[in-house]
Amino acid sequence: MMLIFLKFDFVFIIIKEKCIENILIMGYFGKVFKRVLTKYFSVVKIFIFHVLIL
Repeated sequence: MMLIFLKFDFVFIIIKEKCIENILIMGYFGKVFKRVLTKYFSVVKIFIFHVLIL
């Protein structure tokens, strides 16, 4: 029983570490992605605007 708990604890620690790593990576990529998205959205908005006019 104790072994299962230890295993779970170990898995949880690994998951937590991965989550922190992922959050940091996501945070960095989030900033880059946001910039790309805003550029992309401005292009899309202009495109939609042109389509609506036509």
